[in-house]
Amino acid sequence: VLGIVMARIDLPEYRHGFVMDGFPRTVRQAEMLDALLADRHRRVSFALFIEAPEDVILERLTGRRICSQCGETYHKEFKRPKIHGVCDKCWGTVVHRHDDDPATHRERLRTYHEKTLPLGEHYGRKGLLVRINGNQPVDAVAAEIARAIGAG
Repeated sequence: VLGIVMARIDLPEYRHGFVMDGFPRTVRQAEMLDALLADRHRRVSFALFIEAPEDVILERLTGRRICSQCGETYHKEFKRPKIHGVCDKCWGTVVHRHDDDPATHRERLRTYHEKTLPLGEHYGRKGLLVRINGNQPVDAVAAEIARAIGAG
């Protein structure tokens, strides 16, 4: 995975920066990324840590929906299709994601606590951690992220 990531960020369009979502997922991956970036005279500028209570996270996850044809994403509360159950883009059927059940989400959270949460400590020790309040409306979270990365 790291080779794929590095091949991508070595492209000219990323020489002035990039945002990664979902990588690295472990401290080991972060350390390897740091070393490979250092070889290129680059570094991680900051790491966003979006925080929300687990019950809020679980509620949001269970509300996710997807178009069975084109893959467009929806949410039962935050981004509903204009016509219930019908994709705005391709008119396909909007369905509950097959992997969105409470047991799967609890396992994902367990894995997150075990393997990913320590990334906060890793980047915190380096003074790169920026905490974002994820327990607010989507637009407010987006605005806070934009401010943190200097885009808003």
